[in-house]
Amino acid sequence: MQMTPGEILSSYKNAENRKNQVEILAQFNAVPKDTIIDILIEKGISEKELPKRKKPKADKPVDNTKPSILEHLGILITALQLYKKQNLAEFDAAVAKAETTAKQIDGALEFIEECMRG
Repeated sequence: MQMTPGEILSSYKNAENRKNQVEILAQFNAVPKDTIIDILIEKGISEKELPKRKKPKADKPVDNTKPSILEHLGILITALQLYKKQNLAEFDAAVAKAETTAKQIDGALEFIEECMRG
């Protein structure tokens, strides 16, 4: 967190649009909006004045068919080992699989960022 609770309170109180300021403070401090709301409540701001908390989304079922991060790392290690051996046909296949893995990781990170935004 970049700001102290006192700085968060001051920033909130001085904002022209306080409800938008909660979102801005959450983004600036890289925390969920609920964290900023909790801090403001602790500092004496009425919950009625603050934006409504979002209800948690239902957990999505875990897809156990997707490779784990350790499996992704294993694929990358295999690619490097094949490169070292100069087995280019297998290396190209491993690189293609590593690129697919990277896209899957990027997608997962985007999903996490969406969840953090609320």
